[in-house]
Amino acid sequence: MSEERRPRYLLDENLSTAIVVAGRRRSLDIVSSHEVGLDGKTDEEQLCWAAAHGRALVTRDRRDLSKIAADLFARGEPHHGVVLVPESLPTEDVGGILRALQVHASRRPTGMQPYTVEWRTRGA
Repeated sequence: MSEERRPRYLLDENLSTAIVVAGRRRSLDIVSSHEVGLDGKTDEEQLCWAAAHGRALVTRDRRDLSKIAADLFARGEPHHGVVLVPESLPTEDVGGILRALQVHASRRPTGMQPYTVEWRTRGA
């Protein structure tokens, strides 16, 4: 599988950077909003940055991001997906969120389809 075609993720600022560190140890292509200078940016700015860099945005912010993703679709502005982490996975559950992302990556070996919004659950 080529480097360009595997799943790539951007974690928003509300998710622990420990997920990024652990994810990289498990060969996930993952960056945090902290390290790319997106802290304090709007949800739409984060999703647009992720789109420009070929990454799916990983977030807990289901209400805003679902609407923003739909708005981008309506305007014909593509993005590389949104992965929604449910409230049942607490922010401190680094292992649970990481397992959910690993399962997601294994089910989407070439990344997400444009405009896709997907829910993750514990280990699924």
